[in-house]
Amino acid sequence: MYGNINHACVIARENIKVYGNIIASNVQAGTSIIRYLCVLPKIKKINQLIESFWSFDHKSHMNSQFQNTLSDNKHKIMKTIEEVKKLYALLDDKDINKIDEILDEVQNLIIKINSSIGINSNKISQTQNKIKKYIEDVSSAQSNKADIIFKYSQNSFIQANGSIVVIGQGSYQTNLIAKHSILFQKKSSVVRGGMLIAGHMIKMGMVGSPAGISTYCKVFDKNGKIDAVHFFDNTILTINNETKVINNAFLSNYAEEKTIEYHDQT
Repeated sequence: MYGNINHACVIARENIKVYGNIIASNVQAGTSIIRYLCVLPKIKKINQLIESFWSFDHKSHMNSQFQNTLSDNKHKIMKTIEEVKKLYALLDDKDINKIDEILDEVQNLIIKINSSIGINSNKISQTQNKIKKYIEDVSSAQSNKADIIFKYSQNSFIQANGSIVVIGQGSYQTNLIAKHSILFQKKSSVVRGGMLIAGHMIKMGMVGSPAGISTYCKVFDKNGKIDAVHFFDNTILTINNETKVINNAFLSNYAEEKTIEYHDQT
C-alpha cells in the first residue's frame, strides 16, 4: 500500500506492506493472532481441568479427594474464564461469540457437576468435543504465514500471524501482536507506550520515555528474547510468564550484559 493508512480497518490473508504510516487504524495480516497466542492456551487449560473429572468413578462423588479436586478445579476454571473475557477488547465480535458459546457451556457444566449427583459423563464429553473443535480450528488457521511491514504507527492495533517489521521511526501508543517476531530495524526507532506481544522475539530501539510512559512487552517462548538499544523506566518485560519492571538496577545489569556480549563477539 502506497501512502498512509488513516482511521481505517485493513484485513488481508497475505502480507501487508505499507510505504507510509498507520494512524488510528486496525490492521491485520492473516487470521487473528490474539486467538492463537492469548486465548488458545487458556482454552486448552480449561479443557485439561475438565479432563481431570474423568479420573473419578460416578460412585466416588462423595469421596473427600473428589470433593477437594472438584472445588479446586472449579475455582481454576472460573478464574481462567475471567482471564479469557479480559481479552475480549482485543477480539472482533465473531471471535467473541464463538468463545462465549464455549465458556457459557463450561460454566453450565461446572454448575451441574456437584457432589449430590456426581459427574454427567455425556455432558462432559459434549463440552470437550466443542472445545477440541475450537482448538483444531484456531490451530489450523495459523498455517498461512503473513507479515506486516510499515514505517510508523500511532494509536493503532496491528497484528500478524507472521512477523511485524517496523522500518521507520517506530510506534506510539500502538498494540503490536505477532506470532513470530516484532522487529524495529532502526536503532534510533522509538517505542512509546502500547503493548507488544510476540511468540519468539522482540527487538527494538529506544523503549519508553524519560517521563516513564508505560510500555508492555511480552514473549511467550521460554527461550524467547526481548532486546533494545535502551529501556526507559516503567517498561514491563515478560518472557515465559516471568515479569521484570525496568528500573535503574535493571538498566545497570542490562548495560553490563550488553558490554560482555559485545566483547564476546569481537
